[in-house]
Amino acid sequence: MRKILIISLLLLSCGARKPETVHVFYLHGRIIEEQGRRPTHAEFGVYEYDEILRRLGGEGRVVLSEARARNTDPDAYADKVAKQIEDLLAKGVPGRRITVIGASKGAVIAMLVSTKVRSPEVGYVILASCNDWVRQNYHVDLHGEVLSIYEASDDVGGTCEPIFKQSKQLGKHREVRLDTGLRHGFLYRPMKEWIEPALAWSRRR
Repeated sequence: MRKILIISLLLLSCGARKPETVHVFYLHGRIIEEQGRRPTHAEFGVYEYDEILRRLGGEGRVVLSEARARNTDPDAYADKVAKQIEDLLAKGVPGRRITVIGASKGAVIAMLVSTKVRSPEVGYVILASCNDWVRQNYHVDLHGEVLSIYEASDDVGGTCEPIFKQSKQLGKHREVRLDTGLRHGFLYRPMKEWIEPALAWSRRR
């Protein structure tokens, strides 16, 4: 935890000096809370967390991520990430240089961060977590610029259109439907099908 805190403070100070830096927050799926940094799902295989972080970095991007504790409360963790984003904004980092990418449970957290941070320029990528259960159990009111990516064969996360429609202050938004046939396992590795549009979203805003 101390190491993560030091990294976070370093990123905030770098953000103040170099507003051109793109800050990418990556929020992983639940299985890492339960099994650690390289967990294995019986059907979907290994969740390549560190490889995903490697692919998200580079080209002027600084990645902020941590393996969350077991049973992390999404709303409380969203408060933590929202505070880090607000600190970056206060230090002069443009909102268009900040993107939050969330996968599965991490996408629920990302949606809650978008609800709390009212900046119209901060970007979000929601991977595989829009469903009726989320709408019924969390107050989601998206702000900023949001890209949804979901897999047609996934029985966990589907289209975010209902959540887009209920978010009256949502800015630019787009949705990408994949057809890999991998169900929820598509987000377990840095596949170009989702990595490329996610990185493009962080660059083009």
